[in-house]
Order: sequence, then C-alpha cells, then structure tokens
Amino acid sequence: MAKPRTVDMLLADRVKLFELMQTATDFIVAVVVTAYLDASLELLLRSRFQNSKAADELLDDNRPLASFGARYHAARAIGLIDETAYGDLKQIGKIRDRFAHYHLALDFGDQEIVDRCRELSLSEHTFDHNTGEIICVVPRTSESLYARTRFLMMASYYSGRFLQGAGCSSLPPSSTQLTS
Repeated sequence: MAKPRTVDMLLADRVKLFELMQTATDFIVAVVVTAYLDASLELLLRSRFQNSKAADELLDDNRPLASFGARYHAARAIGLIDETAYGDLKQIGKIRDRFAHYHLALDFGDQEIVDRCRELSLSEHTFDHNTGEIICVVPRTSESLYARTRFLMMASYYSGRFLQGAGCSSLPPSSTQLTS
C-alpha cells in the first residue's frame, strides 16, 4: 500500500505541476492533471470520513472508491459537490478517457475533446486560487488552445476547491462549502 498523500504534499506539487503543464503534450496534460484532480478529490473525501482505516478500505488502490469516477459519484452522493461540479468532473473524466483509451495520439484539437471542453461550466472569467485574482479565458486563437486552456483552468479551479475543502489554509479565502 502506498503512503497516503497529504494536502501539504499536493500543495507542494501544485505550482510545479501547473508550470510543467504549460509545455507538456496534450496527452500528458489530460492524464496527469486529471490524476492530480483525482488525488485532490480523494483528500476531500478523506477529510469527511471519521475513521481513517475505514477510509483506506474505501479509497486505496483496488478498493470501491479508488477510481476518479467512483470518487466524484461519492462526493455528489454525500453532498460535497453540487450538480455543476459533478457534471464538470464527468466531462473531465471523459476527456481524460478519450486521450487514454484511444489507439492513436490525440490533442485538444480533436472535435470530441473540443466539444467536451466547451461543455465545462467555466465562464469567461474565473479566479486563480493561488492569487485570488480574476483571470480571463484565453481568446480563441485556436480551438485546440482554447480547449486545453479551459481544461487546465477547470482542473486547477476544482483541485483548489477540493484542497481547500480538505483543510488547506494557504489558498486564498473563499467559501469552503463546495455546494451551491
């Protein structure tokens, strides 16, 4: 059994991860960023369980809540995320799966991926969890760049919310309640 990740571990990786994503291939962005989001969601779930041994039995590898899909379904079922977040996490999972389970190399210009990124609830403006400042989605210079940027922004947004909900105090203040 691998040593469980902590909020501090994921926070230490956060800036480095999203810096790396600026030059990484689209495949790496889709798979690695979703893995980080999954780890953040795992910590949110762990923070709500009262017995760590029982949490391990649910969340560790090859356990009932080991997959990203099982985790976002559980988070919705117990009220940790609202319907919008639930829908976004489903789309992010489908985008990751499109990259991971296709026999040829894909990029964010693939029409199915572009369409799924368009379905993410991201408005044209959101805020950066690291600085608290409002940021704008990149103008449509290309469908591929626009889709990739939306994907990265949503993953960054939700991972920040999940880490904050799991007890992180070093992210900018906002509601720790994850449901609307």
